[in-house]
Amino acid sequence: MKDTLLFLAHVPTEALNRGFLPAAQSMGLKVILLTDQASAHHHYFSQPGLSAYPEQIIQCDVFNPVSILDTVSGLPAPLASFPTVITCKP
Repeated sequence: MKDTLLFLAHVPTEALNRGFLPAAQSMGLKVILLTDQASAHHHYFSQPGLSAYPEQIIQCDVFNPVSILDTVSGLPAPLASFPTVITCKP
């Protein structure tokens, strides 16, 4: 059984999708993505030929700690969780 790494992300970012996610999978980790923008992430990961894909994308209010805890309580215990950088454009 693979260890699990949870990524919390608002919107798709290059850092997560082309950096952290492929790196985690290259280390043999199962990646689950928690996001409040699941449709945007599903759309991004529907592209063929990406270097890595999360095993699951789960809808979750990533700005609400109670929502995050409720969501992860139903998942296998992760090795770690990693909040990704949220960038906002003015």
